[in-house]
Amino acid sequence: MRCLAAGLVLSLACAGLTAKADISGLPEATRSTLEARATGMTAALLTGDAEGLFDFLPPPLIAQMAALLGQSPAEFRARFIDNLENNRPGTGITEHRLDLSGATLFQGDDGLSYVMVPTKSRAFDPFRGKFRVSGTTVAIPASDTWHFFTISDVGALDLLVAAYPALADAPLVPVTLTPEP
Repeated sequence: MRCLAAGLVLSLACAGLTAKADISGLPEATRSTLEARATGMTAALLTGDAEGLFDFLPPPLIAQMAALLGQSPAEFRARFIDNLENNRPGTGITEHRLDLSGATLFQGDDGLSYVMVPTKSRAFDPFRGKFRVSGTTVAIPASDTWHFFTISDVGALDLLVAAYPALADAPLVPVTLTPEP
């Protein structure tokens, strides 16, 4: 299982979900919190705020990734932030959109309502050049907040399902990257 600790844009596909309700079924306060967190996530991505991005990751997933690396969650946090701030020159997100109007709910067998949010981004790095990223970000509820995770590859998918077994039945797939001229 491979861990991509610094994956900025990770994804899930939501085709064939058992519940295809839109988020209008969520209580207003819950939707407002989700919308505010989605706006914050986008801002952190666009500004390269590594600390802010880390805070959007789901805590059980952080614990899972840290354990795989033989680190404490605090050590993992420091490494994640350092990697984003210092080891990714010439890399960035130029556009990012979490489409909450097209989001759907996935009812996990753990009783949680996960939100599958269509996601589109534009990014660049020195190895791939400019590219578009398309997929779905899962918003994971935790108490009175939301955490976000988008699958970059099969290893990231495995990590998510290990941390959230209730998502094992969801049709989860990595994002699609499309080169741009």
